[in-house]
Amino acid sequence: QKWYNVITSSKNREVRLSWVIPYGRRHWKSMPYAYVSHLIGHEVKGSVLAALREKNLATDLSGGSAGSVDNDFMQFIVDVTLTDEGLQRIPDVLYLVFQYLELIRRAGSVSVEAYAELKKEQLAVFEFAEVGAPDGYSSGVSNRGSKMGAEFAVVGGSIFLEDRPEEAIDVLKYLTSDTCVVTLKAGEEEVFKAAAAAGAFAGKEDLDQVTRFHGMKYSVSPIPEVMLQAWSNASLAKVELDPLLSLPAPNPYLSDNFTVYSPPGDSIAPTRVEMKYGYALVKRNEAHLSVPKTHVTVNLLLTNNDSIARSEEH
Repeated sequence: QKWYNVITSSKNREVRLSWVIPYGRRHWKSMPYAYVSHLIGHEVKGSVLAALREKNLATDLSGGSAGSVDNDFMQFIVDVTLTDEGLQRIPDVLYLVFQYLELIRRAGSVSVEAYAELKKEQLAVFEFAEVGAPDGYSSGVSNRGSKMGAEFAVVGGSIFLEDRPEEAIDVLKYLTSDTCVVTLKAGEEEVFKAAAAAGAFAGKEDLDQVTRFHGMKYSVSPIPEVMLQAWSNASLAKVELDPLLSLPAPNPYLSDNFTVYSPPGDSIAPTRVEMKYGYALVKRNEAHLSVPKTHVTVNLLLTNNDSIARSEEH
């Protein structure tokens, strides 16, 4: 139950919730944390991010594993990028995150639809992932092979290899106010104002510690008791959750059939598909790649140089 205020040189204003949960490297086949990560990181209507944006409190949110500590433990984090208003209302931002965790808890079990969608998304990402630089790819395969065995050197850690939805719900009992750490990262003046508004900062004299390698000033204090009480499971169980929050609706556009049907032969020369409203749409098939992806390039030809010059002056 610690609150860290960290002075950074970047322009990002971010607050992080973090926990250590008992699911480490040995759980790579079932990835129990992935279900909660999937829901907490959603961006559709009803998600935490959608609610935060509606309230003008945040612009971005990500959640999930920050890496294994060892074979038995890993770090689970939720990062929120704050707006100006969100920076001054951090308790409200964090309260929404805890409300969403309570929403998942109240479901009582894993959503069959959400779990199935997660598996489809994992498979789609794995099937059509970019190989990347040879050195990085080979290093990753070698690393996974040494930890997971040669049989799983490519696929390990990317998709579910064992279905254990009961473990996914079990993760929630560790994501509580009793074991969390809050880290606020922003510029110096922003940290002073935001932490003071949240009741987690007494004054500049609190910044009495410095990070070892980067030399950044920071302070450590307890999380204000009023926040802990609001976030606790007992308190949340008695309140009506924010009406903006809901579990994601099924996505009808996800597929688990990745068969690629190629047209008869590639078109070496680009062909004009359409000429309309002053633009031309040109297409070139590259079916030999067998990847259902499209790269679109838009070129704007501006002929009125005077107007361009005037717009640059303003």
